[in-house]
Amino acid sequence: MIVWRTIGPLFLRAAALVSLFVVGVVVLAVSVEKANQGWLDLFQALRFQVLAVMVWLSPLIVALAVSLSCLQQRSGGTQQALACSGVGTMQLTPIAVSLGLMMGMLGFAVGEWVLPTVAVSDLPGWVWTAHGPVRTLDGLLVPLQLEGEFGNVEGITLGAAFPRLASFSALTDQVSPTAATEQWGRLARVVACMGFGWLGLVFARLRQPMIWVAVVCGALTLCEAIAWGLGAQAQIAPWLAGSMPAWAWILPAVWGLRQPST
Repeated sequence: MIVWRTIGPLFLRAAALVSLFVVGVVVLAVSVEKANQGWLDLFQALRFQVLAVMVWLSPLIVALAVSLSCLQQRSGGTQQALACSGVGTMQLTPIAVSLGLMMGMLGFAVGEWVLPTVAVSDLPGWVWTAHGPVRTLDGLLVPLQLEGEFGNVEGITLGAAFPRLASFSALTDQVSPTAATEQWGRLARVVACMGFGWLGLVFARLRQPMIWVAVVCGALTLCEAIAWGLGAQAQIAPWLAGSMPAWAWILPAVWGLRQPST
């Protein structure tokens, strides 16, 4: 319990610092993009983009936070003191995994109840469906290649238009590959937060741990986005594409454990 009381707050503080940095980058990018628009448009864009980035990049944030905390402990002498007391990577693993679980559950809750509400208010005027573009205001359907009659589509929801922004409960009512991929991905992201937390702890043993975490975890995040796109287009099985974040970190973690520690 002494280790938990000592290291736990350090991990939480590092997670807050990394999250604040990510939010700052998003605010800067969106402010530049919306510089010629009004304050209301800027606020709506920031509200949506910040929540989306914090949810989708939560595994990467956890890995960076754990690695940053370990780097601070190394520079301050805390890591050497813990090592002399018999506290190493294995003893710190439950704390890092718990931080990942907390961040993963928080991201799941935001994606379930907060992000869909914000996204609905920012739903664009037109959405693309398999039958043609549909106007969200009144459900007017424009047939593909203007063949056929204009009609109305009722019940254009966020889940049908943008499954990645819909709640998990709304996705269960759909049978499309996109919805199935997102269901698997939503659950796998929680596991990925725990795995990436341990990955950040493993890479903290190496020289330049922040660089290793940024490169490896950034590449895994990119591969996750590519796999999600392939699964949404039914190029690969949705369960395989969606579950990739839950197991893709295992091989880099094993490789990191086999490397000599500093």
